[in-house]
Amino acid sequence: EVGASDAYDTGRDISPAFVQIGSASSAAEAPMRAYNALKAQAKAVHSLRLAALAIRVREAKVGHFDKVIAAIDEMIATLKAEDLADIAKRDQCKDEYLKIESTSKDLTWKIKNNVAKIDKLT
Repeated sequence: EVGASDAYDTGRDISPAFVQIGSASSAAEAPMRAYNALKAQAKAVHSLRLAALAIRVREAKVGHFDKVIAAIDEMIATLKAEDLADIAKRDQCKDEYLKIESTSKDLTWKIKNNVAKIDKLT
């Protein structure tokens, strides 16, 4: 026979730390908070990409963030590719600068030697 205390769960074995007693915002407000955060960051750093992402978040239907997540992944991939291109361009510029500097020093040395030879002949 089941006793009165066994007939239902009293919840006495559940820690009060894991019980949600309220919510400051509804689930419908989450996309709007995300939109506002992205919009603020886009404005702060003057980023058209973040602004476009904010618009995608605002226009996404509740619970359908798959397109937004895909857009974020696409943005990350684009930024990584641009980073690699920037590094390659920086290295190219450094190499050209070193080549120009070497040529300049070589010409300066040749001019100095030729001036010395001219002085010696006169």
